[in-house]
Amino acid sequence: MRKLCGLLAIFLLLFLLPAGAEGSRPMAEVVFLPGGKADAAIIMTKNSTVLIDAGTNKMGKGIAAFLKERGIGRVDALFITHFDKDHVGGADQVLNALPVDLVIEPDY
Repeated sequence: MRKLCGLLAIFLLLFLLPAGAEGSRPMAEVVFLPGGKADAAIIMTKNSTVLIDAGTNKMGKGIAAFLKERGIGRVDALFITHFDKDHVGGADQVLNALPVDLVIEPDY
């Protein structure tokens, strides 16, 4: 599921967002933050930031700090793949630390 969400997010960022001033597609940087069995992936382009899962509760502040250190002041989309504590635990801390434009979660 994580790979599918990652590929979907990369597709959205690279092919559906407006191209840069010179007509080229934005380049993406993908970062997987360590957390043992926990999951958190960040996809960053020149104009967008997408977070896929937010790891455990202990990871939330670290994710927000990582983004702020990179000069990122907002998250365009947060994908929650499922509600296991090692995927959603840190989401509340990210949401409290940074504006998040869109949260996508399963409907169950």
